[in-house]
Amino acid sequence: MGKKKRVGPNNLENSVSESETSNSASKEGNSGRPDSESPSENIPIFKNSKFVQAKANSKKGRVWKSLRQITTAEKAIPRAVTYLTIDVPVSLKPPKKYSDLSGLEAKYTHPSNRMRFANAAEFEIIKNLTPEVINSKEFCNISFKMRTLFFMKIQTSILLKRRFISSKSYFVSTPIFYVNGAPHIGHMQSSLYADAFARMQCLLGKSEIIFSTGTDEHGLKVQRAASAKKKNPAEYCTEMSAEFQDTFNKGDINFSHFIRTTDAKHKATVQNFWMKIKKNGFIKKGHYEGWYSVTDEAFVPSSQIKEIKEGNTVKMISSETGSVLEKMSEENYIFPLSHFQDDILQWLSKDVIKPALFLDDIKRWMKEGLDDLSISRPKSRLSWGIPVPDDESQIVYVWLDALVNYLTVGYHARSDLIWPIDCHVIGKDILKFHAIYWPAFLMAAGYEPPRKIFCHSHWTVNYEKMSKSKGNVIDPINLINKYGCDGFRYFLLRASVPTNDTNYSEQKIHRMLNAELANTLGNLLRRSCVKAVNPDQVFPRFFHHSLDSLKDYNIEEIIKNASELPEKVQQFFLEGYFYKGIDCIMACLRDTNALMEFTKPWELSKENNKESKEKLSTILHVIYEVLKISGILLQPVIPNLSNRLLTKFQIPSEQRGWQNISCFPSYYHLPNPLEFHPLDKDSPPLYERRKE
Repeated sequence: MGKKKRVGPNNLENSVSESETSNSASKEGNSGRPDSESPSENIPIFKNSKFVQAKANSKKGRVWKSLRQITTAEKAIPRAVTYLTIDVPVSLKPPKKYSDLSGLEAKYTHPSNRMRFANAAEFEIIKNLTPEVINSKEFCNISFKMRTLFFMKIQTSILLKRRFISSKSYFVSTPIFYVNGAPHIGHMQSSLYADAFARMQCLLGKSEIIFSTGTDEHGLKVQRAASAKKKNPAEYCTEMSAEFQDTFNKGDINFSHFIRTTDAKHKATVQNFWMKIKKNGFIKKGHYEGWYSVTDEAFVPSSQIKEIKEGNTVKMISSETGSVLEKMSEENYIFPLSHFQDDILQWLSKDVIKPALFLDDIKRWMKEGLDDLSISRPKSRLSWGIPVPDDESQIVYVWLDALVNYLTVGYHARSDLIWPIDCHVIGKDILKFHAIYWPAFLMAAGYEPPRKIFCHSHWTVNYEKMSKSKGNVIDPINLINKYGCDGFRYFLLRASVPTNDTNYSEQKIHRMLNAELANTLGNLLRRSCVKAVNPDQVFPRFFHHSLDSLKDYNIEEIIKNASELPEKVQQFFLEGYFYKGIDCIMACLRDTNALMEFTKPWELSKENNKESKEKLSTILHVIYEVLKISGILLQPVIPNLSNRLLTKFQIPSEQRGWQNISCFPSYYHLPNPLEFHPLDKDSPPLYERRKE
């Protein structure tokens, strides 16, 4: 038996092969600090992490820790340097203008070994990457270049693990909703988009779905709302949070995690996040003066302030939201938002904002320049919130507090492995906070920014924004009680357009649900499955020779269009254009209804000759196939009605995924297990028509 290889940087398990990196080795250089620049004062040092198990007295020698153990230790790695690595090929020679390690724009090249770095601080971090290895002369003696390569291999191992988990999981979130008022259809719109995204990914084969939502329970507005109700804030927040959860449950919003910002675990996450940013040198205390919006819980930049006159009174308002502003001057903690402008622009260039229309707004804000951000409030003015670590006189800025909820999920799920989040679903009114503030906070703490932000427009009533003062807020519970859970879901996803505000009207919802769910879908299922048309109550056989007699009814065009539906609908649903995907399904169902009207299967069923029976069987086969395909595709939108439809054809639950969609196998001369399979027993109409 040959001698075992000693494990070292060049044969790390699950890492890139030597051949992938040997060609890119640079000249060996010293590890001294570059003279041209001085390093940052707050550089995270890599000195307390052990990636090697030392077994000096063992014959087996040292043993590398498993990939799982390496992943657990990932928090020790200075991710501020590597937050963009996930999209950068592991190579010592990426395009010349980028750093060899982080993928950021290279502004410093070491004179001896010619390795490229984003800046002197990045160089200093890499210089200190030697892990603590007990009794290891081998590692201590290797060159700076090899230490760098070794570090990159560890990062690659972690990246491979993360990619494996990411391929099996999906993490989506709604914003957490402010509890200063009851839930309305705007809250449900965000929740339904996220729920439909999650269900879609499940149908596509993701085995672990993390869907987070929750309630934002801190801030001045909540403090005032509780006072108006003559309740203490904690009691008020508990009642309102329960109301949101109840509304989501009635709308069949299938969330996996409900985060409350008043929970102890969230408080710990926020304070830990704060300390990470502070440790990295991005929080300083100072004097901050500006115009503050209580409604938006934010200071408003000078470029977005408008002066209006009402009689003899002059008011300052936000040009973005219309909220009244108050002049404030106070001591608090300040975050250098402007420091991250270039990094945010680079992240935005990766097409992360959907629909792309909303990217124009962000670019406009960025072009105006980013002001540094006040991220705390004096406790004397705002007592209801999370205290700043090591300074009880200050409360964490409510938006920083709220945004960190996405990391709080990590107390319940494996966010250290599944981060960055796959998709934030938000309304357009909070785009700035998620597309500018949040990625900057994450970068400052050393985390990767989100993979995607899906932004949607709002619902209006009589073309005006909903507000409690106008009394035009639409209660989702009333609509669910009147039109059913799936009827409500269908309307919000069918009628809303992400890029444009949608005007609500009772007449619109009534007509849409009766026309499409009751008639186009429900009536087709009922009429085609009655015993008068299908006396055997089985899934009928397809006869190819019957197609000649059905040429005039465009039956093959229906087969072609229905066969193309899964690909079209998948694309629209994944992009968040649910209304377009539903429109494709309904168009196919309308054509199928027309086929039934023209061919009159109820009359064919009365004829006893073989030709008529085979013709009837083929017509019903096509109708059932279209219904089956539609039922599978509509699951993210109307899960309960889809379940009933698919149960009618006795399709097992494990065969309802996207990969199980077999479109017209009999037509393409493939086996069809549904043929001659009995239909489920008679059931009530799929969707009852609603009366005026």
